[in-house]
Amino acid sequence: MPHQKLLILSLVLLAALLSCTPVPTTLAPVPDDLPEEASAYPLDAVLAMRGIVGHLQGKTLSGVNFSPDAHHALAAHGFDYPDFRVQDHRLLHYTSREDGPVGRYASGAVTLTDRYERGAGLVYSTLYTLGEKGLNIDVAQATPFYTTTPKIRVFLVPKDGLPAPAAAWTDTFEAMRRLNSMPKDGLADARLLDTHALAVFLLDRTAPDAVVQLSLDIPELRRILPIVDLSPEDYRDYNGWRVAIVQVKPAMQAGL
Repeated sequence: MPHQKLLILSLVLLAALLSCTPVPTTLAPVPDDLPEEASAYPLDAVLAMRGIVGHLQGKTLSGVNFSPDAHHALAAHGFDYPDFRVQDHRLLHYTSREDGPVGRYASGAVTLTDRYERGAGLVYSTLYTLGEKGLNIDVAQATPFYTTTPKIRVFLVPKDGLPAPAAAWTDTFEAMRRLNSMPKDGLADARLLDTHALAVFLLDRTAPDAVVQLSLDIPELRRILPIVDLSPEDYRDYNGWRVAIVQVKPAMQAGL
């Protein structure tokens, strides 16, 4: 059985969007230490990152060219992050290539977000050179990484006429948002759960084998039902973004 990760739900703030990256005319010198500020990262490393993210999304970025091996490696990633944008980039390595060509090895971590504030993490690595037409990416890999503290959004929706989850995450989110009747100051009265369910959206992508625990911070429920374990049958998984409809029943049990 795969190792299971425990996710504690919380809210986090993310960094500002990175600006567009011009195509460099020379490779940057390899620094003794990587800059702490993303604005000071080597332009060729930033362009390589943006080229890899764009390739995953099926976009062609001017000034970035991929070898057949790099193309096939990224095509095997399996998800194209539609309508996601780079929100945060952390460069982890930037060195000279050691395999012969004059170029660079770079790796880093990227956070992507969309207009619903969904988040996804990627770690990438690449080997590239710089030619007359821009960067030539010879090797590229990208792998998801997952937070253990995903952001959440919770709607309070009537149990009567509760719609079934739609085929697309965005349709499900919009449907539950239209039905939302969560009090402005949050849910403090457990009696509302007699007639309403909680539509819980994990806004950060989570690992397939993760176990999610939802803390119900409601005074009447703290001693009876402080934690709800969401097992796979309790939620719908949209490519890693989970949605659960939690109904607190008279016996103070939760489920779909």
